Amino acid sequence: TALRIMALSIERCANEVLGVFTGAVPSADCVKFAVSKGLSAGIIGGAAMVKVPQIRRIIAAKSAQGLQFQMFLSEVVAGTVSIAYFAHNNMALASYAEMFFVLFQNLAILALMLILGRKGGQRKSIASGVPGLIPHAAGYAFAAMII
Repeated sequence: TALRIMALSIERCANEVLGVFTGAVPSADCVKFAVSKGLSAGIIGGAAMVKVPQIRRIIAAKSAQGLQFQMFLSEVVAGTVSIAYFAHNNMALASYAEMFFVLFQNLAILALMLILGRKGGQRKSIASGVPGLIPHAAGYAFAAMII
C-alpha cells in the first residue's frame, strides 16, 4: 500500500481532499496521503522554529550564560552524522529535513556563544569543546560499525 500511496498524484489528492468543502468524499488513500504530508510539513515547520526563542533570548541578553558549549557542539556533531547517514543511504529528504533546521539553529547558537561569550566569563574557542566530544565521536563510530 505504501507504493500505491506514493504513486498518487498530489494534484489529484489535493482536488479530492479540497472537494470535501463541496460535499465530495475523498478516497481513503488520498486522505492518508494528505495526513502524511500535513504531518511532515508540521514537523519540519516546528523544527524550523524550535530554537528561535532561545536564540532571541541569547541576543536580547547579549550573553550565553548558563549554556553548555559542549552540549551544542555534540548536537552539531550528532546532526551532521545523522544527515550524512540518511543522505548516504538515499533516504527520502522528508525523513530527515527537520535535522537541517535544528543543525543550523545549533550552529547559530554556537556562533553566538563564541561571539558573545558569557557574562563574567571568557569566550570559548571551538578547540575548547573538542576533548569533551571524544567519547561522543567514539560512540557514533561504534554505532556505525554495528549498523
